[in-house]
Formats: sequence, C-alpha cells, structure tokens
Amino acid sequence: MDLQFTTLGALIGLVVAILLIIKKVQPAYGLILGALIGGLIGGGGLAGTVSTMVSGAGSRCPRCSAF
Repeated sequence: MDLQFTTLGALIGLVVAILLIIKKVQPAYGLILGALIGGLIGGGGLAGTVSTMVSGAGSRCPRCSAF
C-alpha cells in the first residue's frame, strides 16, 4: 500500500514538532506527535500514518521490523 501525504500536512507537522520542542516537551515525543498530526492532516488517516511511521522506524532498527 503506497500512501501519499500532502505537503501541507508535512509542514504543519514540522511546525507542531518545533513548537513542542520549544515549549520544553521531550524532543522524541514532540517529533512523534508532530509526525502523527502531520500524517493525519496530510491525508494518511490514523492507520496509514501509524503504519508508515512503524515501517520507517523498522528501516532504522532491524529488530523493530518484525512488528
């Protein structure tokens, strides 16, 4: 399944992540929340966004790709 996300969603997710980090939220949580919000706004839906995030993390961590 090949999902496409809009540029607007990516930019909004980036702004959300930056604002959360500036407000002293842990950077990892800010980036995850920004990616989730950006994916939802970008048209991926909850399942598609989470699936894309997990598959992206799986490429960085071989043990994580089993999920």
